[in-house]
Amino acid sequence: MKNKTVFILLMMLITSFNSYATTIPLYIPSAVTSELSRVFYKKIKEFEKLNPEINIKFHAKESYEDVFSEVLENNLNKKSSGVIIAELSELPTLVSLNAIIGLDDFICDDQELLTNILPSFLYNSYENKKLYALPMFRSTPSIYYNLDILKQVTNKAPLLLAPNWFDWIFESFVIQSGGSLSNEDNTNVLFNSSATIEALTYWKELKDEGLLIRSNRNWKSTINMFFYQAYPIVYYSTGGMVKRYNSAPFNKIKEQLKFAKSKIMTKNYSKVREVLKKAINRSLDIAQSEVQRFLK
Repeated sequence: MKNKTVFILLMMLITSFNSYATTIPLYIPSAVTSELSRVFYKKIKEFEKLNPEINIKFHAKESYEDVFSEVLENNLNKKSSGVIIAELSELPTLVSLNAIIGLDDFICDDQELLTNILPSFLYNSYENKKLYALPMFRSTPSIYYNLDILKQVTNKAPLLLAPNWFDWIFESFVIQSGGSLSNEDNTNVLFNSSATIEALTYWKELKDEGLLIRSNRNWKSTINMFFYQAYPIVYYSTGGMVKRYNSAPFNKIKEQLKFAKSKIMTKNYSKVREVLKKAINRSLDIAQSEVQRFLK
């Protein structure tokens, strides 16, 4: 997925929508952050004030899966879901089931709208060269450091990964290596590519060295464990972090990944950098042997 850096949520217009209706459903997954529902509720009230003839029926679901399931059920019963926010991987399924309609006709006279969005953010909004969605939540995978702990332990301080969304986190490492998990048409996966092997080898090296731990709790609990100083480093999203980050009781640094391997870990964390170097060399050896095996 070229230029895809983070997990995206997409805003989609659902089929069977009556343009004369005064009530429009809006489905969102609200369990990501506590701020999310409040933000949407405020925006809905602002929209309804400017458009008194339209009423937004707000559906805040527990998860992306809950949103997706209800949209599919509505589609099966030929009932409109209005506007939804869904995870990007659901786009091909929704298109194949004719559960959503394209946006090209809606924005044909307002192409400037797309010029205000970074091209990489729009990459996952197309299917069969048609625009079906606009990027909604562009959280960025970031590494957060508790420098107070790192000053005390610089050799074996583990990096904590959330128990879910590890596929999204892993994909960012693959992209850093110059690769992708699928081709541009999303018709073939690239799990055996050198970039994917490099990223996975790096993760394995970290785990074998005791420097990578996958949390046995949920997404929210993972960041709570970091702020309670149970772990010195966490790989997490920027989404919903402002309040928590500003109120942290310890010295901290947030480093957004710039797709440069030298910035994957802090410069003071030399052990991880050594492991990374070994992982890259090993992945190159694996890739080379795979090529040689193929040529034979």
